[in-house]
Amino acid sequence: MQGTEKFNLNSGKDNQRALSVAKVADMWGVSARYVYMVIRGDREHEGIFESYMEMTEGVDRLVAEVNRLVPFNEKKAS
Repeated sequence: MQGTEKFNLNSGKDNQRALSVAKVADMWGVSARYVYMVIRGDREHEGIFESYMEMTEGVDRLVAEVNRLVPFNEKKAS
């Protein structure tokens, strides 16, 4: 995928958004800037917006499921 290699996956929600934008841009053959414009409402493109929303909702569901299965915040018994 073009443009997605440069993002560090360990720096939080902003990089998740940037990675999703880069993937959607690559999928639709447009620039990441154009995808951001669609998200903000400056441009209209229903397909790009739907793809972005589906991707981010999928990531959110995945993170929620991982958090449910792997209790990171539980204290360890000594």
